[in-house]
Amino acid sequence: GLQKLLSERQEKELRDIRQGTTNKVGEALIVTPQGNPNLILLANDFSLNSSTLGHAGDLSLPMGYSQKGESPTLSIKRVMQQEMFTSEVLNRSFPQNLIPKNPPALFYVNIADIRVTVHHLEVPPDISFSSYKLSGYRYENVHDLDCIDPHHEHIRPGIVDIATHYLNHDYNRQDTSIPHHNSNLN
Repeated sequence: GLQKLLSERQEKELRDIRQGTTNKVGEALIVTPQGNPNLILLANDFSLNSSTLGHAGDLSLPMGYSQKGESPTLSIKRVMQQEMFTSEVLNRSFPQNLIPKNPPALFYVNIADIRVTVHHLEVPPDISFSSYKLSGYRYENVHDLDCIDPHHEHIRPGIVDIATHYLNHDYNRQDTSIPHHNSNLN
């Protein structure tokens, strides 16, 4: 019974991935220190436990699920609360002022069956981070991440793709549509 149900669910997930169907939505943040857009925040995510979406300890951006139809501001805030400022939430000192007003999405990336919206967030260079999911926060040069094999076993799927699209993103484009990409996983 249960084994068959799980097997059917995994089969449907793989079919959706092959067909490019996204059933879930997520949010990823490219966090950079003010004045240095080439350094991006990475950490090890110990909440991962999916053979498709990563394993405990994989290198990750701050990212998580969001709700279909919710505002980008709320999605960004949730990721910040859970993956960047958990202690500040508990201490009632969450840096609300860091959430951008009407943030434009840089692009979308399909990772497995999740359409991930990617936003950019600038933070003061001396700020500290805390989370119950992530540890080992550090800034890495996005050019170094772009050179890594996207299927590297210790990097969360989609992270290298996001870094590459961030590097190639045209901030001056006149087209109002938001670019949509598939990850190497897809």
